[in-house]
Amino acid sequence: EGLDGLRARLEEYYKLGARFAKWRAVINIGEDIPSGTCIEANSHALARYAALCQEQGLVPMVEPEVIMDGNHDIETCYEVTEATLRS
Repeated sequence: EGLDGLRARLEEYYKLGARFAKWRAVINIGEDIPSGTCIEANSHALARYAALCQEQGLVPMVEPEVIMDGNHDIETCYEVTEATLRS
């Protein structure tokens, strides 16, 4: 379902007693990924989600999860994590 129809779902969740919600964006590391466009798109989606939560009275929890598993080194993981958090 994603962001489509999220406003209505959040409104319903609030009526059912929810006071917070969590959204996760998974960022994989590999050869030539993630791209800057990928990072920006995920950050934009997380921001839209957070704004919709606040609009409906819910506390947003955002989780840009950079996956550590793979053949990349720690420096690459650091660089991708930093780029993700700065975006």
